Amino acid sequence: MDGFSIDTTTVTNAAFAAFVEATGYRTEAEVFGFSAVFHLAFDADPSDVVGQPPQTPWWLGVLGSDWRHPGGKKSSIVGLEDHPVVHVSWNDARAYYEWAGRRLPSEAEWEYASRGGLDSAKYPWGEEEPAAHSEWPINIWQGSFLAATRWKTAT
Repeated sequence: MDGFSIDTTTVTNAAFAAFVEATGYRTEAEVFGFSAVFHLAFDADPSDVVGQPPQTPWWLGVLGSDWRHPGGKKSSIVGLEDHPVVHVSWNDARAYYEWAGRRLPSEAEWEYASRGGLDSAKYPWGEEEPAAHSEWPINIWQGSFLAATRWKTAT
C-alpha cells in the first residue's frame, strides 16, 4: 500500500456546519426528509415514525431526522458541536471531503489505520480481550442485542 494520511478524528458537527454554511449543501437525509434513528435516541412525535424494519426493530425511520436533528425534529446538536456528525451518506461525506481538499480512505487504508499498525492483531492494541469496565475508549458490543425489544409505533 502506498503512503496515505488519514484524519485522527471523525468529522465533527462544527466542521460539517462550516461546510454547509460555506456551500449551502443539503444532505441526502434533508432532501429525503427522513433518516434512521436508533430507538433510544428518538426525540420526535410518535407520528414522525414512518417505518421500522422487522429485521432491525431498534432502528426507526423518522421524519425530520438529519445531521442537525439526530434524534428527530425535537433534537438538536446544540452542545454537541465537537461530536461526530451523523445522518450523512457516502455522497454527503464525499461532498464534504472534496470541499475540504481531502478524500475518503479506501477499504484497505481504513483497515490499516484501524489496526493501529498491528497487521494481524485482533484489536488495535493487540490480542488482549477488553475488560468489562475497560479504561480503553472502545465500543465493542458483547451480549444479546435487543432481540426482544420493539419500539411501539403510534396507532
